[in-house]
Amino acid sequence: MKRIRNYFILTVTALCCMMMLAACGDDDDDFVPTAGNLAGFWESVHTKGWEKIDGVIEESWDEPETDTRIRFSSQGTFEIFDYEDGEWDNIGMGTWTLQGSNLMMNYGYMNATTKILTLDANTLVTELHEKKTNKDGSVEEYYSVDTYRKISDSTN
Repeated sequence: MKRIRNYFILTVTALCCMMMLAACGDDDDDFVPTAGNLAGFWESVHTKGWEKIDGVIEESWDEPETDTRIRFSSQGTFEIFDYEDGEWDNIGMGTWTLQGSNLMMNYGYMNATTKILTLDANTLVTELHEKKTNKDGSVEEYYSVDTYRKISDSTN
């Protein structure tokens, strides 16, 4: 009888442990950025990625970057600025929407979809992966992870 009781206790303990482990899923699966968190003025701080042609890496990088700024308004518009020759130039604008963790940016002449990996009060991390086959059959692929810091909550 003592052996059955010990077996029962061991079984219940094992089931409890399995249930606790199953409940400890990856919280990132539930990550959904919000428009309120995204609105503001962001400055790039780091970029990492590569470009491939026909599966061969032609260029790769992992470096600080501080020459890009993006302003996301809470009304769904954005502006991109690039620092060159001592001044910030507006190099693009358009509208944006969120679908889950995907940030859709419409420039008017093209669309881009970027996945948001991290978004909190101070940090935005995006991932972009594009692949296209050219008319000559060659395949171009681009991948980057870009990190931004919020420099202002203002969208003006």
